Amino acid sequence: MNSDKTKGIALFILAISQLVMALDYTIIFVAMPSLGNELGFTTNHLQWVVSAYSLTFGGLLLIGGRLSDLLGRRRMFIIAMGLFGLGSLLGGLAESQLMLITARGLQGLGAAFLSPATLSLIMSNFKEGKERNRALGIWASMGGVGMSLGLLLGGLLTSYVGWEATFFVNVPIAILVIILAPIVLKESKNLSAAKGFDIAGTISVTLGLLLSVYYLIQAPVEGWFSKSTLPFLMIGVVLLISFVVIEKRTKEPLISFQMFHNRNLIGAALTAFLFSASFGSLYYFLTLYTQGVLEYSAIESGLNFLPLTLSAFVGAKLINKMLSSFGVA
Repeated sequence: MNSDKTKGIALFILAISQLVMALDYTIIFVAMPSLGNELGFTTNHLQWVVSAYSLTFGGLLLIGGRLSDLLGRRRMFIIAMGLFGLGSLLGGLAESQLMLITARGLQGLGAAFLSPATLSLIMSNFKEGKERNRALGIWASMGGVGMSLGLLLGGLLTSYVGWEATFFVNVPIAILVIILAPIVLKESKNLSAAKGFDIAGTISVTLGLLLSVYYLIQAPVEGWFSKSTLPFLMIGVVLLISFVVIEKRTKEPLISFQMFHNRNLIGAALTAFLFSASFGSLYYFLTLYTQGVLEYSAIESGLNFLPLTLSAFVGAKLINKMLSSFGVA
């Protein structure tokens, strides 16, 4: 069993991984006008700097969870952090639009594999009860802190170093986590899971999610009922329906639909959806407004979010105390 010191380091690298994933989603927002001008992005194409990350992350998240079950959570954690770090390095070195968008997609791929592995490692490396509740509280709070901190840090790095620094900042963190993970984290596998892989379900859900997310990204630009976007949604919906049918018939499903009978799970999923759809999207529009309409500089735009960042830190501390005292249910 891990010593207290080892568990502290384990919690640190798991929390910092969650922080980096959330931070990386928003840190690019403040830097977008600068990198857009330098690399020659049009207004419409600039959204792909954000969308490439969101598309790969949303489309491959479920697959990341399945691979963690089959190959081992710690192994996938290390591989995912390596992909995330590589994408960050390529993003900072990017000299073309295609290279930057590819790098953002690679970051999204790493995050899609990293997120489920990180949560599973918390469940397996910390004892049920107060210890696990504390770890879950810290891990969860890093999401809100990272999204707020990313805006402030993005403004500082873009103004004083350059937009490339918003990518490079992840590289040393990724290297540190990869070095420490084999030392302080115990391997975790789902031993009861079947060794096979649901190929049909994997293809249908991945393509279905990718096409649906692509539609949501492009529709505001080209029209919600445009002939160039609507077919993607229609095909995506058909594939997702096919996924449901496949999962109910296969012996090795990616997910069990029995879990949706759990009201706590449904409530948590709905809460996460509402947060992402409201508060999570707020950052993007506020950075565009402050720099595009109010004509703030990158540093001014970043500092504008300082109260939000401070409130996130305070809220994270309060949430940790509440979870330690009352638990998650």
